[in-house]
Amino acid sequence: MSRLRPSSPVTRPRFTAATVRRPSPSGGTSVACSVGRGRGGRNGRWRQDKDSPRPRPTSPSTIHPFPSAPRSPKGLGGSAMASPSAPAPQSDRAALLEAFDEARTGVRGLVESGVSSVPALFVHPDPYASAPLAPPGVSIPVVDLSLPAPLAAAAAAEAARSWGFFHLVNHHQALGVPEDYPARALAAVRAFNELPAAERAAHYCRAMPGGVSYSSNHDLFRAPAASWRDTIQIAFGPERPDSARIPAVCRDEALEWDAHATAVGRALLGLLSERLGLGPTRLEEASCLEGKLMVCHYYPVCPEPERTMGVVPHRPRRAHRPRAGLCGWPAGEANR
Repeated sequence: MSRLRPSSPVTRPRFTAATVRRPSPSGGTSVACSVGRGRGGRNGRWRQDKDSPRPRPTSPSTIHPFPSAPRSPKGLGGSAMASPSAPAPQSDRAALLEAFDEARTGVRGLVESGVSSVPALFVHPDPYASAPLAPPGVSIPVVDLSLPAPLAAAAAAEAARSWGFFHLVNHHQALGVPEDYPARALAAVRAFNELPAAERAAHYCRAMPGGVSYSSNHDLFRAPAASWRDTIQIAFGPERPDSARIPAVCRDEALEWDAHATAVGRALLGLLSERLGLGPTRLEEASCLEGKLMVCHYYPVCPEPERTMGVVPHRPRRAHRPRAGLCGWPAGEANR
């Protein structure tokens, strides 16, 4: 779906809380989704990035090979290469990335090994330290689904035209999404990521066999610095995922998410389609609802949150990406 174009120039913030996230000393969890046309080959299945390495075996041979921080191999947990002023040679970096990925326990595994500083692989330069994330007085547009449909449609269209995104509220009331669902979904994702290392490692895979993957950093081997997070991804369209591959501890919540995401996506597409003068079902009929990807990020406890990033600046590429009510951090922790 093409983004609605503004009728006049609009000043947008450079980044938002949804595109930049610092890790936290006490960790955090988020659940988001992409909804739009399916991608992939002729059958539209979600595909792994072409630069991703081959899938790993599903039974771990060793759990994290990195000792606690004082004895860690150079560049992985100790202080020898934790400074950005002493970057690893490319050959060393490639070997460290491979070792990290082969362990199949993600960033959580580093924390479990006892690291007391951020490994060099995860250190980010911080060009955002002294700059505000948005100009003073700017607030994200709000679309209230409990309003009469014409008013909600007008608000959604204006936000899409001028900003390209908005904060959706009262979808619980309007669409019957249980109010406790976001908290249950976050708790389930966190529960998986806090399972024993061997249980998590059994699910670790960079490909998406059966439409499900668990890994750390989809761009691990391409990004200049890795981000402090682990991720579960589940593709709910165009083809259904193999539910047996979804970790049991979060399976029910993931399957429930599909129903709620479909309802929210259908409502949003209907509002935008109606406002475009196409009728309420035209965008859905154009397959804008068939591709659904659930993305569950887990941000482990971080010893030096000021030196790394949980999510780096990025621009969503899907038709629309419902997030409202499905992102959470521990009480009292700021999203920076």
